[in-house]
Amino acid sequence: MGTERFDYLVNNAGIAHHNSIEKTTEAEMDALYTVHFKGVFFLTQKLLPLIKDGGRIVNVSSGLTRIIMPGSATYGSMKGASKC
Repeated sequence: MGTERFDYLVNNAGIAHHNSIEKTTEAEMDALYTVHFKGVFFLTQKLLPLIKDGGRIVNVSSGLTRIIMPGSATYGSMKGASKC
């Protein structure tokens, strides 16, 4: 049996990406944006009315939003955007 309301939403979406800024394609960037930011944003928007009073939203991110390693700048920027 389902529930109509819930206490917590944990957004922990992600796909890996290891490529330099120079070699990242628009299609790769679009895929990262869709999973890491757009999907999280619109899922939260749809579920927001169903969170119980006092409920919480947790957005899980990555250490790569603070410390960039070669080939991870595009990935890190999308994970950083999803922290908003």
